[in-house]
Amino acid sequence: MTDESQPNLDQPTTPPLDTSTNEQSDPIQITQVEPPRPASQEQSQTEAGINQSDEYLPDYSQDNSVGRKKNKKVLFLVGGTLLVLVVLVFSFIGWFKFSYLIFPGMYNSSPIVIERDFNFIYKPGIFGIDEMNTYTNIYTKDMVSEEAISTRLIISEKDMNRIKEKTEQINFDKYKSDCSNIGEPYVDFSGSVYLKVENKGKIKIIECGDSLARSDENLNGLFILIDEVIESNNSYKRLPEPTSGYL
Repeated sequence: MTDESQPNLDQPTTPPLDTSTNEQSDPIQITQVEPPRPASQEQSQTEAGINQSDEYLPDYSQDNSVGRKKNKKVLFLVGGTLLVLVVLVFSFIGWFKFSYLIFPGMYNSSPIVIERDFNFIYKPGIFGIDEMNTYTNIYTKDMVSEEAISTRLIISEKDMNRIKEKTEQINFDKYKSDCSNIGEPYVDFSGSVYLKVENKGKIKIIECGDSLARSDENLNGLFILIDEVIESNNSYKRLPEPTSGYL
């Protein structure tokens, strides 16, 4: 008699079905996803270092503007210095010593001969230093306490004709050389006057006291005309004035 409760050893045994698989499974590994973090401290420091280093980079645009300003300052200083030096030189040596460089003919005392049929030599003044000579076209000015200055002065043909006509009008040839036909000659401490006139080869000279000669209205008119012609000439205007005078 066989016992049915005993398992049959001859049949293969089937392992019991594990029903727990439906209820439990292997534990699931969950990986936490971290949110994006800000740049690391090291990276921030690196970027900060780059930004800080930018502050020390040369700004060539500023250098150019600064350089231009410096150049302007240098040019201004150099120009100002030169101007001051020029002013000092002209002030120290005197304007009239250099004016001949600016005005052609100034202080050119070399004579020049112009063919005319009328010429004169006129010397008014105390010592007869002032002189207008149309033979050489040179005028000499008395500078009193300084050396006299001579310069080329050419009277225009128009003015020369005016003076010529005046001598003919007053009959200059009738005057005596010492003006004795005007009055009694005397020593004139106010000065004297000398006038030599050559008209068409004929020469007439008078030399007498200035007051006596100018007491004659006609002679005085001739002297005034000659003075005006000389003083209106540009060569005369360029001459300096004396720094002192006679008593």
